[in-house]
Amino acid sequence: MFNKLSKKEKWKDIPGYEGLYQISSWVRVWSVPRIVDGTRNGKRTRIKVKGRFLRAANSCGRMVVNLSKNNKPHMFSVHVLVLTVFIGPCPEGMEGCHEDGDFTNNRVDNLRWDTHQENQRDMVRHGTTNFMPGENHPNAKLTEEQVREIRRMYATGEWTQKELMSHFDVASIQAILEGKVWRTVS
Repeated sequence: MFNKLSKKEKWKDIPGYEGLYQISSWVRVWSVPRIVDGTRNGKRTRIKVKGRFLRAANSCGRMVVNLSKNNKPHMFSVHVLVLTVFIGPCPEGMEGCHEDGDFTNNRVDNLRWDTHQENQRDMVRHGTTNFMPGENHPNAKLTEEQVREIRRMYATGEWTQKELMSHFDVASIQAILEGKVWRTVS
């Protein structure tokens, strides 16, 4: 099967797993056929391992594969493997970013190394972030206007934190007043 692959598909060894695993420009991971030391019926022997394509799994929205070396499995994000193999090692302080926000689209033309901050901006722009500030957060119990009102009421000195907790039915009044939560609301 491996010999019947298209000539347009480019295969490269995965660094640190040379001779064991390869990844293609079409984002397919191949376990290279090889002979390994093993045990059969209690006797040490050499075992022929057939080559096969690895199936990527979805882990928290990201595609991952398990690679094994010296009987030690290690999970890798497919997009990091593609970037490492076809672009180069991850520069210090950088991480793998998806241009289109689709974490399953791991083609090299959709990936780049960039800062964590830029990756977060991408996710906000694409709507793929878990961070939803303010009243857009699914667990928000207050609106931005209510947060402003809490701060105004407390500033008058006529309301205590305990009274505000009761009035708005939330326990986070002190955190709101100290700016620990609802930081984006002024």
